[in-house]
This record gives sequence, structure tokens and C-alpha cells, in this order.
Amino acid sequence: MVVEGALAAAWAYGKATYSYNQKRFEFDTTQGQNSAHMMQNLRMAQWNLFREDVRDLFTLTSNHMGAYMLVTTIFLGFVVRLLLVGIPQMPREPPILVLCFGNCFMSGLSFGILSIWLSAHGAIASQSASVQMLTQAVRPPIPTADEVAGVGFDLSEYEGLGPTKFFQLPAFFTQAEPKLNAVLIEGVAQASERGGVPLMSDVGGTSSFRNTLTDHRAAVTQERVSQMLTESGGPGQSAAFKSHVRLFMQLQSAYASYDAYARVSLDVCCVNFLMALCYFCVGYAAHSKNLATTGVVPGWAGPFCFACNCLVSVAALVSSIFGLELFTSNT
Repeated sequence: MVVEGALAAAWAYGKATYSYNQKRFEFDTTQGQNSAHMMQNLRMAQWNLFREDVRDLFTLTSNHMGAYMLVTTIFLGFVVRLLLVGIPQMPREPPILVLCFGNCFMSGLSFGILSIWLSAHGAIASQSASVQMLTQAVRPPIPTADEVAGVGFDLSEYEGLGPTKFFQLPAFFTQAEPKLNAVLIEGVAQASERGGVPLMSDVGGTSSFRNTLTDHRAAVTQERVSQMLTESGGPGQSAAFKSHVRLFMQLQSAYASYDAYARVSLDVCCVNFLMALCYFCVGYAAHSKNLATTGVVPGWAGPFCFACNCLVSVAALVSSIFGLELFTSNT
């Protein structure tokens, strides 16, 4: 009876511990698999945000180019209107006034066409650089078949652990292992204080921390997380963190000049159009002496408009040129 009781107790103990450790293995592997899938999804989501950042940065330039073309087209319409209506009424004396009017008129027309051409070319160059960057550099780190299969587990892995794992007692009274999440959160906090991304040194390094882990699956999980936290690994293995902004600033040099010159050409077109309009007002006021005596067109109207236009045009041109920040940081 004693032997039978001992055998029954041993059988019950073995069955209970085997079933417990099997469920423990299933729980750990399920948690590890869910963690790996979540990291893959976070990598995809964050790199999709990077792609949205790139689109927003390039769309900013495209919108500016469209605004330049719209405003320049409006001013060209004014220039053509002045050509059809103003030139027939423009007095032919004195000749210097006609010469200045013609120079400003042709300059405004030429710079207006140049601004439209630069805006169109800059928009095309910006769109080409955006497509090049999105298709070649900022690609989402889609998990490969090996990565997807690598986070899977087979029951044969548990069966190959051996009797020591089959009949292992629950860790009720043993020293608890260091929690991986607490260590990683501390590393992220330290990196956030420095204003950068967490490094492997912040979490104690892969090899040093792996020595404190008794379960080999925990070591694999920690290795995966440590790779994600490196400068070249987070949030994905394809590029360094925030490299899309630096790459955008490098590609911006290919089309930023079109933006700047289109804006300056638009300002010059506006200035020359207003100058031509002022010359027309001066000539028309000087030619209509009979109207000036009656008070319909004051004699000071032309010079006053000319002086005000010069001040406003110079101020607008200077502020526009010195405001060419090109949407990048000066630091």
C-alpha cells in the first residue's frame, strides 16, 4: 500500500507539474509572440507617420508654388489689361516718360512669365524629389517571412526542454527575476531626458542583461527589444531615427532655389507693374491739365502715387528677400 501510494503521489505530482509547465510555456510564448507582432505593427505605424511627414513637407512647397502661379497670373492679367487699355491713352510726351513706362511694362511682363515658369518647374522638381524619397528611402519596414516565422513557437520546443523543465516547481519562494518592462521603461526615460532615442547602453546592454534571465525565450525577447531601441533599429531596421527630415533637407537643395527665385520674380513683377501704373498716372495727370484745373484729377495725384508706390514696393521686396527661410531651421 505504501509503495502504491508513493507511486500514485509521484504520478499525480508529475502530471500536475507537466501540465502546469506546459501551460506556463504556452503563456510565455503567446506573450512573446504578441509582443513581437505589436512591435512590428508599431514599426509600420511609425514609418507611415514618417511618410506623412515627408508628404506634408513636400506639399508645403507645392502649395507655395501654386500660390505663386495664381498671384502671378493675376498680375499678368493686370499687365495685359494695361497693355490693351492704358497704352492707347498713354501720352507720347515727354519721351523719357514713355521710355520708363515701356521698360517697367516689359520688365513686369518678363518677370511674371519667369515667375510662372520657375513655379511650375519647382513644383515638378519637388514632386519628383518626393516620389524619389518615398519610393527609395522612407520605406516602411514590412516584416519578412523569416521575421514572421521567427516569432512562432512549436510544442516540440517545450518537449525538447528536458525533465528539468517538465517538473519545475512554481517560483513561489525563489528570488524574482528582474522585470524586463521596468528596465526598458527606465532606459526610455533616460533617453528622453537627453532628447534622443534610447540606446542599448540605457538598458544595460544585450549580453549583460541576458545573463540575468534564466528563460531562453526571455533572452530572445530582450534581444529583439534591444535591437529596436538602437539608433539604427528603432523604429525599424531600414534607417536611423528621424533620418527622413535630414534627407528632406538634403533633397530640398534641388528645388529650393526655384521657390526663392519664383518669389523674387513675383515681387519684381508686382513692383514693375505698379511702377508702370504710376508712370501712366503721372503722364495722364500731366497731359490732362484742363481736368487738373477743374479739380477732377488733382495735379499732385501722379507724383503722390509714384512716391507711395516706391516706398511700398521697396519695403515689400526687401522683406520678401530677407524672409527666404526656405522652411528649414537656421540652427
